[in-house]
Amino acid sequence: MTDKITHQFKHYTVEHDETPPSELVEQHAAAQKIKTQIEHDHSGLSTRAVKGLVTTSRESVGWRVNDLRR
Repeated sequence: MTDKITHQFKHYTVEHDETPPSELVEQHAAAQKIKTQIEHDHSGLSTRAVKGLVTTSRESVGWRVNDLRR
């Protein structure tokens, strides 16, 4: 996914010499940060949660925990 974001960012900035939309700029910055973290963390302990891909909300988890406690 990070490669797609990077290619789209370069498409705007290099091929068209235009400023990309702010959402793409934010996604590109996040993608670069993730790539850097993955490339430099060799402990095997890092995990990534991508915002928007996690379908369980914090609130619903809280309700489920409360139900289990009863």
